[in-house]
Amino acid sequence: MTLATFSDLKSAIENWLNETGNQAIIDNAADFITLAECWMKENMEFRPRYLETRETLTSSEETVDLPDGFLGISQLRIDSVSPRKILRTTTQNDMETYSGTGQPEKFVVESTYLRFCPIPDQSYDFSLLYYKFPTALSESNTTNSILTNQPNIYLWASLLQAALYLKDDPQIEKFGNLLESSVRNRYQRDLKEKYSAPVQMVNPYRIF
Repeated sequence: MTLATFSDLKSAIENWLNETGNQAIIDNAADFITLAECWMKENMEFRPRYLETRETLTSSEETVDLPDGFLGISQLRIDSVSPRKILRTTTQNDMETYSGTGQPEKFVVESTYLRFCPIPDQSYDFSLLYYKFPTALSESNTTNSILTNQPNIYLWASLLQAALYLKDDPQIEKFGNLLESSVRNRYQRDLKEKYSAPVQMVNPYRIF
């Protein structure tokens, strides 16, 4: 069985639950996948490096809109100065203690935009490295980077939502554990690739 498309994933949900032909599962399979995507977006632990993308922003204002699909920042730097400068993240309370204009030193994410501190004194080019969620799966968008790179994440997360729908406690625990393990393994792999050294997970988390 392949897991390459939206249709494949819906069929796999039936098969893994041993509910082939169950009309309620068939009718709700797309919802289980949508809820799985909501889980991926909301959980900070799920930020695989293959979702990283870089975008150039130009602004002379205190705030600039975040790009579509934004999940979180990996790095923000000013490219239009020499040497290029990486900005530090801060808190909203800290931002309130500053006034005036100048070359930005810090930033904070507020709702759907970035806020710079101090307020830019001219137009700057910013390079934003961030995690971007791909277009959700649907009949018209049959695959995306998560399904291509980690079909297991899509499957376990969707099955967990289906088990919650069925109120099946053993299945909830089973698929929750599989999802947790897959997310943790990817997290460790990404850290190892990033820092080229073994890493230890501190305070292992549970996700269901």
